[in-house]
Amino acid sequence: MSEALGGPPAPGIGFAIGEDRLVMSLQESAEAVFGKPDVYIAPLGEGMNREAGRLARELRRHDLVVELGDESFRLKKSFETAGKLGARYVLIVGEDEVKAGTFALKNQENGQQVSVPRLELAKHIQSGRQ
Repeated sequence: MSEALGGPPAPGIGFAIGEDRLVMSLQESAEAVFGKPDVYIAPLGEGMNREAGRLARELRRHDLVVELGDESFRLKKSFETAGKLGARYVLIVGEDEVKAGTFALKNQENGQQVSVPRLELAKHIQSGRQ
């Protein structure tokens, strides 16, 4: 090419890629890998982050996509965050729930909230997958 433009001979190699197609492909791949979360865990109250983290690990072992909130969030903010992320469920983790071993699980699509024992959470969330 250098010679064609009147310059000295310059050995080299060339490479071309359709950058726009590459970006579109990466976006499609990312959407497949990073889909919407199955459940957003909303820890409520001081010291609930640790318990929420334990629950997140348990649910992830069942191949569920879990997003974890923070105990400093108010419940309204947790629901707003879950909505922005597109989570299907919000799992409320407070001191009373931990003591009882039963957690409030709210379906974001239909607004229905049920109490679910800890050992049945994964199964209940999986049954709601479409």
